[in-house]
Amino acid sequence: MLAGEPMSAIRRAVGEIADNLAYIHQHLPEVEVEDNLRDQIQSTCQAFDNDLYDVRSEIGNLSESRDASTAGLINKILHSHTEAMHALVTRLYELADRDVKYAGASVLVGESAANILLAYIEIRNNLPRISG
Repeated sequence: MLAGEPMSAIRRAVGEIADNLAYIHQHLPEVEVEDNLRDQIQSTCQAFDNDLYDVRSEIGNLSESRDASTAGLINKILHSHTEAMHALVTRLYELADRDVKYAGASVLVGESAANILLAYIEIRNNLPRISG
């Protein structure tokens, strides 16, 4: 594997995360959900999206430094947000099991979160290839 390939894979995966967060934001108004739950979905996604700026910055640092601590910071940030997404999806699935009105929100957030998780795994698997 060429040296640039893991970095390209990481950058693509971060883009996939951002795209899925934007997809949730774009389609959330179309699904039925109470305002407090909608706010929770929006705030979880917004916090993740906000931290992607820092992740992108750290990826730039990593491409120059190849520092394991920078790779660790990137992983820590993304892991924290994927955990928050998992908790949100679990809650939505539980609600949808009790009331079909939550099905749209659970599918929207659940499928996007699955894509985000796959992108995170791609990043996590490529970080050691850069930081050694």
